Amino acid sequence: MRERPIIFSGPMVRAVLEGRKTVTRRIVKHIPWLPGRNPHFSQAMPFVNAGEWRIAGSEEMTHGFRCPYGQPGDRLWVRETFKPIASGEVKNGYGEVRYGYAYQADSSRRWNARPTTIHDLTGQPSKGPMQFQQRPWRSPATMPHRASRITLEVTGVRVERLQAIDRAGALAEGIVDMSTPSHTAFGVPGASLAQHPVRAFQLLWDSINGAGSWDANPWVWAIEFRRIEQERKAA
Repeated sequence: MRERPIIFSGPMVRAVLEGRKTVTRRIVKHIPWLPGRNPHFSQAMPFVNAGEWRIAGSEEMTHGFRCPYGQPGDRLWVRETFKPIASGEVKNGYGEVRYGYAYQADSSRRWNARPTTIHDLTGQPSKGPMQFQQRPWRSPATMPHRASRITLEVTGVRVERLQAIDRAGALAEGIVDMSTPSHTAFGVPGASLAQHPVRAFQLLWDSINGAGSWDANPWVWAIEFRRIEQERKAA
C-alpha cells in the first residue's frame, strides 16, 4: 500500500467532505504512443494487462503505462488551499500557544492536540498579551502531508475518454441536483448550473482545467475512492 498526494479544488473538497463525491477524473499525461499510431482514432479502446494500461484499435497503439494515482488499496492524501494558524492566551503568567491549520474550502480549523507554553519555548513566563500575525492562504501544491485532513482509499481505476461520462458518473463527481418545482438545475454551489448533470460537469471541468478542455476530449483516469479518515476536531 502506497500513499500519494492529490490536489482538490475548494468545491471538490466540500463535495468529498459531504460524501457526494466518490470519483475524480484526471487527464492521462504523456501517453506512450507507438510510432505511426493515430492518437485521435475514435474507435480506440483501453485495456489493462498485468497492472499496465494500453490503448488499442485493430492493433495496440501504445506501450504500457500505469496510473500515477495508484491502484485499488492505495491511499491518496488530499492537498487543498490552507494556511498555518496560531492562537494563545496567558494563564497565571504563562502563555499557552496552539498551532494548527485553517482550510479555505469550508473555513474550518484543525488544532494540534497539545498546546505549547511560552515557557516551553523560551524558558520565561509571558509578560503581556499574545499577538499572532495573520498569514495568507497557501497554494494546495505547498501543503505538507501533516497538514492534510482528508485521506482516501482508491477502490477502482480505469481509463476512458472524458466525454464518456454519463449521468451517474457526473453525480458521483459531486454534481448536485439543485432543481426546484419550476426549474431543473444541476451543478455545484457557487458554479454555473445546467439542466443535465453531464452538462453541469462539463462546465465544472472547463472552469477547473480551462476553456476548451472538455471539447479536447482527452483520455482520463477515472479514480474511484472512499474516504477512510474522518476530519479531526475542528474549531
